[in-house]
Amino acid sequence: MFTISEKHSAVVRTSELPSKADSCGAMLSVGRNCVKGEFMPRRTRQQRLALIAAAMLSVVCCAACDWSGYGYGYTNGQGMVLAPHDTISVYQLAHRLNMTVRSSSASRAVLSDSVNSVMMTAGPTARIYVNGSAIRHSSQIRPVGNILFVSPSAQSSIGVWLKHPVAEARPRYVRLGAGAETVSSSVGRAGSALGPVFIDAGHGGRDPGAISVNGVQEKTINLAVALQVAELLRERNVKVILTRSDDTFYELDERCVMSNRSIAAMFVSIHADSSTNIQARGCTVYVSRSASVGSTRLAEAISNSMASSGIISRGVHRADYRVLVGTTAPASLVELGFLSNWAEAAALTDRNYQRRLAEAIASGIVAELHRSAAAGLR
Repeated sequence: MFTISEKHSAVVRTSELPSKADSCGAMLSVGRNCVKGEFMPRRTRQQRLALIAAAMLSVVCCAACDWSGYGYGYTNGQGMVLAPHDTISVYQLAHRLNMTVRSSSASRAVLSDSVNSVMMTAGPTARIYVNGSAIRHSSQIRPVGNILFVSPSAQSSIGVWLKHPVAEARPRYVRLGAGAETVSSSVGRAGSALGPVFIDAGHGGRDPGAISVNGVQEKTINLAVALQVAELLRERNVKVILTRSDDTFYELDERCVMSNRSIAAMFVSIHADSSTNIQARGCTVYVSRSASVGSTRLAEAISNSMASSGIISRGVHRADYRVLVGTTAPASLVELGFLSNWAEAAALTDRNYQRRLAEAIASGIVAELHRSAAAGLR
């Protein structure tokens, strides 16, 4: 489910304010539902005036906020993140440079491969160091919560100073030998398993997620489908890592760290949606606004598989959810359907329909794994 105040902690670009959210993270829907762009019922003149007044007040509140500690990035108490327009996270930058994020905080990030080290610092004296030497760059370095964001141009600025490793520290396409516990760079070996694919069941534990119109908690649906996706992938010789296999709570940043440490080939987060428009229905697949080609292809493969299975697909959309900008692997987030729609809520609790969803997601993942392997891409 996508609401401004919680859940996937969407990174909203500053250019979208104040129409989407106020300084406290509240939703402002002037004539349009923020969730998936569904139109809301026509409002009375008094309601419209009240909303306009609220929007004007939010602008004043935003202007009065102390942003000094955040530069252009800001994370409120409810997890909504505002980020500069046209930026990428250090995790996305690491993927583009074929490097690994060794450490990351609001003030500093360190990336490395087998022969190179890149350090970025934020603040008034923001710097980028490549192998210990400061480089000239035009990219702003700004913290958004505890993640640094930079201009995509940083990739080329850093790239020209990197040494070429004798062997890549991280293979472009990761495979695990049958029964192996460590990462291998073999590609196409007979009997080898594809992956690993990181499957993230949204919410869990003290975080129930959205509540369906028939009273079912989202976290239980997410887990049920995620477990079936994992089962189907393993049957197709795909190595799978799960965020959770039971009702356990993990912070969003923990999920990103778990995926990054596993050197996952793909990351797929599974959720269920909700909207104030009870007619809204269908599955939506998300990638980040600055998604890599791999992320986009993964999302399209899952969305196409949904449609081919006869499941209503709303296509691929872009939003900077924290789990999408905090992971280095090609990543997508799947919204299974709308818990606010009576018919779809009933279907999402049906085991047969859950199996259809799981089969469609698994088929999309496997199709993209094989396409990437054949193309030698990751």
